[in-house]
Amino acid sequence: MTHRLSITQAETLAHGWTQFVWTGLNLPSGHWWLAHTDTGPIFLLWPVTSGWLCCSPKTERRLHGQQAQLSGRKMPSPTSVATAILASGADILAALALIAYWRAQPETGPMMVIGEWSQNLPFQLQPSRFLMPNLPSEVTASIGLLEDWSIPARFCANTWVPGTYEGSLKALVSRLSPQWRTVSAQWPPKVSR
Repeated sequence: MTHRLSITQAETLAHGWTQFVWTGLNLPSGHWWLAHTDTGPIFLLWPVTSGWLCCSPKTERRLHGQQAQLSGRKMPSPTSVATAILASGADILAALALIAYWRAQPETGPMMVIGEWSQNLPFQLQPSRFLMPNLPSEVTASIGLLEDWSIPARFCANTWVPGTYEGSLKALVSRLSPQWRTVSAQWPPKVSR
């Protein structure tokens, strides 16, 4: 399905990313939506009153009025079981979209995010206020939105970044308590043109 971008309420984020509202879209929630344009991807995060909150590594001036092809994939259903949401790189945006959807569902149990950090994401790392048993005390890195939502998060990196676990996502996940089930957050595959 193809739509023309109509953008309002744009805000510049870290590392050159833009957050904006895409108006005129009538899409079902509970799906990961990704738009493909000639200048790059647009990550549709969650519905807001006037449209969809989106995030893109491009400025809105380059996106406004472009044609975009949308692809979507149904998200996993929430559960009352404690769930660790796993994400690497830009898939952290998919984790945020999943959490936003699950937070609105009454049957959702405790959640946390375990992610692999990438320097070009639209966030700045910050120390978490949540303690996480089984993880080294120096591993404190989280992002502000998850802190605001009271969702614990920890990140790893293959090269040292302050507050992250130095190592792979798999190694960090292996340190979790076995009570946590894991779900991978990933955007839909790219649409071929």
